[in-house]
Amino acid sequence: MDACLEIWIPEVHLGGGVSRKVRVVSWGGEEFTEDLGGWTSPAGVELLEREPPAHIVRSLPAGFVTTGWKYLRVEAAEWEALKSMLSEQLKPGGPWVVVFEPHCDQLDLVVEADLEQVLRLLGQGVRREESALGFVAYCRPAV
Repeated sequence: MDACLEIWIPEVHLGGGVSRKVRVVSWGGEEFTEDLGGWTSPAGVELLEREPPAHIVRSLPAGFVTTGWKYLRVEAAEWEALKSMLSEQLKPGGPWVVVFEPHCDQLDLVVEADLEQVLRLLGQGVRREESALGFVAYCRPAV
């Protein structure tokens, strides 16, 4: 099943081995680094920067601000590596947003959630392709 998964976070937490995705290029005997616009984890989860889709921004509750955040599309990842990365990046008490769209075009639910609920929804989507729910899950900033 094609599916799109995004995480929106104020900043990327670099602990746990998540690092900036770069390429080293040699030119004239010197080495230069080229920023590839994303992050990668040792377990192979790739996070690619992108712009926030307007229809998702509109689905968030009034007053939920994501301006200046990192909008990251999660590229193909094994389930255990994905759970580990989400646990590192989605801090308890937020703020963050997770978007899961089966077939990259299906939103069924907008819900305030914690990490455990997000993992349960994602797990259901991964295991039951034909009945997967598309969702926008958000966690408000702790006060």
